[in-house]
Amino acid sequence: MAEVYSKLITSVDPRPMNFSSRNGIKIDRIVIHHNATTNKNVALATWLQSGAAQTSAHYEVTPTEIIGCVSESDAAWHCGGTGGADIPKMANPNQRSIGIENLNSTGAPSWQIDPRTMANLAKLVKDICNRYGIPCDRGHVLGHKEVTSTACPGGINVDEVVRLANGGTSQATIAPVASNAKTVGTDVTYALRSLNGGWLDNVTNFGSGDNGFAGVPNQQHDYLTVSVNHGSVKYRVKTAQDGWLGWVTGSNKNDLANGAAGVSGHAITGVQIVYNTPVGENYQQAYYRSQTTQRAGWLGVCADDGSVAGFDSWAGIDGEPLDRLQIKISPSNPF
Repeated sequence: MAEVYSKLITSVDPRPMNFSSRNGIKIDRIVIHHNATTNKNVALATWLQSGAAQTSAHYEVTPTEIIGCVSESDAAWHCGGTGGADIPKMANPNQRSIGIENLNSTGAPSWQIDPRTMANLAKLVKDICNRYGIPCDRGHVLGHKEVTSTACPGGINVDEVVRLANGGTSQATIAPVASNAKTVGTDVTYALRSLNGGWLDNVTNFGSGDNGFAGVPNQQHDYLTVSVNHGSVKYRVKTAQDGWLGWVTGSNKNDLANGAAGVSGHAITGVQIVYNTPVGENYQQAYYRSQTTQRAGWLGVCADDGSVAGFDSWAGIDGEPLDRLQIKISPSNPF
């Protein structure tokens, strides 16, 4: 069975993690956890099948990442209790729920999470509720300690998570700028391949002035590569024949299977790009726009995966081959 994750993920941890079957039980709960560590790698390692902890979660959330760990189609081992007197307060807790772990920004005793982690968590909760028809309320979005005997989720206010997920606003939705935070200029380099032809020249940022772009006007293209010199980026393309293809994180014109997005001979009609800002830096996003072979002028500006209000969620128009593309990594709209 294909793995199932939210479209909000920034990556998937490919290592084998603990899971079991849902046994046909419908998903109707979300359970919130904290890592009890400020090191995400320590947390992720505890969920591996090769480890002794015998735990896992569907997602790991940080200030800049939403990492897929166990497919939603499977039961992660996150709230089943430890045995003995620790009896879960609801039947089939792992089988009926999706577990979300969150990186701590402080240690004991407060175990806080970064406001950006809180914002990512709320966004993920809302997405899961929408997809499974789960009411986004406190009866269905629970803290771990509401299911089993534990102090988890530490300093996470689950009431606030639900409020933010339902459109509430607070300082928790605004990424704080630390006194030592910096904005690092990030160059994005990208190229399109002519349909059934050769690769065109790389373009960095806008190339030669604001009119610089990848592609050739009024021509079709079947592959795209994107890379950055700082942070990380993922991208994918859409074609009329295939719909959306899988996310690509590498960039290699000589490796079409892993270093480029597309299908030979299938014209690209849509593009989506997401930039991941390194921890400790001011938040930046991928801003991009395209034109098509069937109309003049640039289409609307897109920001990452469309999670930013006021921007399109992807570049292109269904059924119209994309003929040029512009990308810039920036803290604000550069167009």
